[in-house]
Amino acid sequence: GPAEGAAAGAGDGDFSRMMPDLIAELLKQPSVADPLSFLRTLRVSGGRVRVDDRRLNLVWRAPFADIELRRDAKGLGGEMILKVDWRGRQMSLLALLDYSRESRQMDIVARFTDLPPEVIATLAPGLGGVGGLTMPFAGSVSVTVGLDGVLSGLDFDIRGGAGEFASRDYFKQPVAVRSLRAAGQVRDGGR
Repeated sequence: GPAEGAAAGAGDGDFSRMMPDLIAELLKQPSVADPLSFLRTLRVSGGRVRVDDRRLNLVWRAPFADIELRRDAKGLGGEMILKVDWRGRQMSLLALLDYSRESRQMDIVARFTDLPPEVIATLAPGLGGVGGLTMPFAGSVSVTVGLDGVLSGLDFDIRGGAGEFASRDYFKQPVAVRSLRAAGQVRDGGR
């Protein structure tokens, strides 16, 4: 039967450059000509991850990462636990993923804590006003995306605790905020 493989993160090991190749191997159909195609499970424990997002022109790092990817009959599944460093601020991220070979779609569910508002303002420039909040966020985001990068679904539920909102466009002084919650969904590219 297919072999199980594991990769453990070494102290200074950065697996970022090799992860796309390993994911591609897990997506291949097993073939005697390609021994790595028999890999069923890949685990990285205590590794580091660096993501260079050229579309958004930003780099972010996770100095601690536990990642497990599993091949199954339908495609690829897995989970990641990351401690992310965003411009000197720490946040926690748990991501679950499920890729279907048949639909060529990946479902990703991310749960996070201690997310600085400026992360949302950077990732979604249309929500730049969020950067005026001083509270960290917790919540979840679920996306369905094709291998071509086309987003077909997005659900979000984000909560913030006590803090302040500063916007010189609307207020002379920062305004106290007791709590905040935003939830919604987008389907088929925004329609």
